[in-house]
Amino acid sequence: MRAEYEALVATYTEFEDCVVEEKNKKAREYFQILPDRTMSLGFGRRPGKSQTEIERTARMASQLRPRILFQAKHYKHPTFGDLYGFYMSDYQNTSLLSYNCCFYIAPIDDSLKIISKYVADPASENVSWEYLCGIELETLGELVELLKFTAPERCADLADYDAE
Repeated sequence: MRAEYEALVATYTEFEDCVVEEKNKKAREYFQILPDRTMSLGFGRRPGKSQTEIERTARMASQLRPRILFQAKHYKHPTFGDLYGFYMSDYQNTSLLSYNCCFYIAPIDDSLKIISKYVADPASENVSWEYLCGIELETLGELVELLKFTAPERCADLADYDAE
């Protein structure tokens, strides 16, 4: 997640396109759907932004923060074997810590890679996950292990967090 965050910040703050592309390339190394397919990071910029544009977007970047990890779940998946779900906050500096996305990670070519991303529906009264990109998972499999790190503050998210 650090590489993703650094690529996002570089997109807003770096004047040199080659620096932005290098950060994005590094982040994409972790986003792999299949051995030959990489998932989109979900952000980017056009080459050749002016200094004025960079200064304007850099102010927006000051509102970003690294994602907060709420919990991690390890599943036994029928296709991937080990499947890990990481429940994360948004990059936006909001007043209420809440679920934003869940990255699913599985072994691909002897490395762990992000294979799928789901996003939380903030308008839902209960926790509701919507498929965004990568491999759409029909089932997660049997829960093997659960690790909790930071409790979310949104009531529905906290109830979900405390349910297991």
